Amino acid sequence: MKRGTKICVGCNILCAVCVLLVVAAVVGTFILFVQHHSKEKVICTRHEAIVAERCVQLDSELGASIAEINATDTILLPPSNYSKIHGLCEQVEECARQIHCKEIRRAFFEMTVCSFVHFYVTEFAECANKLIAKKDDVQCLGELFNPKEKTIDEMCVSWRKVTPCVKAAIRENCNDRLGILQMRYENQARKGDAVFCEDQVASAPLH
Repeated sequence: MKRGTKICVGCNILCAVCVLLVVAAVVGTFILFVQHHSKEKVICTRHEAIVAERCVQLDSELGASIAEINATDTILLPPSNYSKIHGLCEQVEECARQIHCKEIRRAFFEMTVCSFVHFYVTEFAECANKLIAKKDDVQCLGELFNPKEKTIDEMCVSWRKVTPCVKAAIRENCNDRLGILQMRYENQARKGDAVFCEDQVASAPLH
């Protein structure tokens, strides 16, 4: 091989190596940028683990409050009865927002119960009180709001069964001719399964 040819080959190899190094640097910088700006990290820090312990304590209080509500003979109580649960839900959410590693964060954000409670005590509260006022006139509303001794399984069946009737009552009593609140209630009622049905796992993001 001639000397000039060898030099050209060497230059080509050197250029190829330089290109690879530049590409690697760009890719590495991009990965670091994404990791830095991502809300979810893979590895949890010691601080996040400590915060998680506090979140677990709040979560335990939330579970105890839900169990206390479920111990009654009424499927659904007035919105004001859920103020404590709603407050604890907000505390758990706020606590979980301080955690950015996905292993811990997802555990706290996979609770549908808080989504349902938030809807019930805020957006749906006025309508709920109107429906409660009609509970002795409409059978499905009585099933929902009047005390009646039931097993957990019976309560779950009743909760799911009354949804179509409750939607009709929402239309008639809550000025919901367009069906927007009915649709919202139906979607949230599915999340309410996490409260009233033991076989359901609360596995959706909070509101």
